[in-house]
Amino acid sequence: MFKRIVAVLVFAMLSSALLAEGGMNGKFGIELRGGATLLNPSAFDEDYKYIATNNFPNTDPGASTFIGIAPTGSLLLEYLATPNVGIFFKTDFMFTQDEVAYTDLNDEEVFYNHAAFSIGYFGLGGKYYIPASEKFFISLGADAGMFMNYQSFWEINFFHDTPMEQYYSVDFDNMFFGANIEAGAKFMVSDTVGLGANVGYRIASMPITYPDELPFNAEIGGEKIFKATAIDLSGIYFGAGLSFYFGGTEGAASTTAATGTKSKAVTGASSKYEKWGDYYYKQKNYKGALKYYGGAVKQAPNAGLYKKIGMCYYYMGDKARAAQYLKYYIRQNPSDTQIQNWLKKNAQ
Repeated sequence: MFKRIVAVLVFAMLSSALLAEGGMNGKFGIELRGGATLLNPSAFDEDYKYIATNNFPNTDPGASTFIGIAPTGSLLLEYLATPNVGIFFKTDFMFTQDEVAYTDLNDEEVFYNHAAFSIGYFGLGGKYYIPASEKFFISLGADAGMFMNYQSFWEINFFHDTPMEQYYSVDFDNMFFGANIEAGAKFMVSDTVGLGANVGYRIASMPITYPDELPFNAEIGGEKIFKATAIDLSGIYFGAGLSFYFGGTEGAASTTAATGTKSKAVTGASSKYEKWGDYYYKQKNYKGALKYYGGAVKQAPNAGLYKKIGMCYYYMGDKARAAQYLKYYIRQNPSDTQIQNWLKKNAQ
């Protein structure tokens, strides 16, 4: 418990620091995912199969198992505090079940073995984005949180004409702690829409307690037959999804329009726009850089921003607009001979 409290406090401090650095002018995102996870709860699986193989010796041990693939669905709410760093809230849902039934010679059901797991997850985490190109990004992330059972159970039913004519069941309703680490790739179709894929590893173990009644407390030679104390949900998961981003320059731009002033908060917003613009400029994403330089210059116009905007247009091949902004810059920096010479050559 102490470790969990410490982890939550560390994450809270990290989140506060990122929000303070990024202000409320970063991007917000919503990501919808679909995928699957590999499961190998071997200890519980042995218990689950035993009840069938012991009562029906001809049962194929591999015919009924929880070792395999389970479908998953996820929702992520993300805040990009800086161009490279995001913090997010994540919720997952996983469902898997297995059932086996036997009938007698009269085709009447004599045995039914069924277990199902409906498990949700709520966690907080962070991501680090590494640009591979103008529109393609690699990400590394981790998160931790709580798993919750919605309707997880194991039921065993011996019908008429069997030595154990009875219904047995156990409900799994524990909440338990877990974590995920993952790597992903995302292609930005536009400034607001992205397509992504991810692969990760889940660390989670659901504690279970069998009821103190037959057949769950049965023993052979003083040793319990059912030995599982937890259901191991750790394993590799993978998926793909669609992301939507919004926010950015518009919010702070409207502040100046409404007040007609440039407060310290607006100046701060301007500098953050410029940082985002510098980031995209270094990636040679000049269209993306212009978007943020444009937001910055509306808040606090200066010669340096005019030069950066001019250079963006220059590299985009729009020499007329490049010259327009570089002229604004050169009025305050007449000693910059390189820009002076380019403007003279361009005017010829």
